[in-house]
Amino acid sequence: MEIERINFILKSYLRTRLWKMEKHIIHILSTADMVARLSPQEVDFCKKYADLIEKNFNTAFLRHLPEQYSQMTDKDMGRIIASSHV
Repeated sequence: MEIERINFILKSYLRTRLWKMEKHIIHILSTADMVARLSPQEVDFCKKYADLIEKNFNTAFLRHLPEQYSQMTDKDMGRIIASSHV
């Protein structure tokens, strides 16, 4: 019984940690202090996740916009990720 409780708490902690990394990915990757707090596996996850978001934005809608609007900076991407409603 106690092992199941500990297992649940650890899984809940890891789920919350991943959710926070996904939500604040741009801030984490742009701050050296934040990157230093992560494990090598978490840094790898963050970089891959940011690449996937950028590729998704490009294939979903950025390539259909005029050239002057199709470039997205990290600040723009962070604003889109952080907002929960469009």
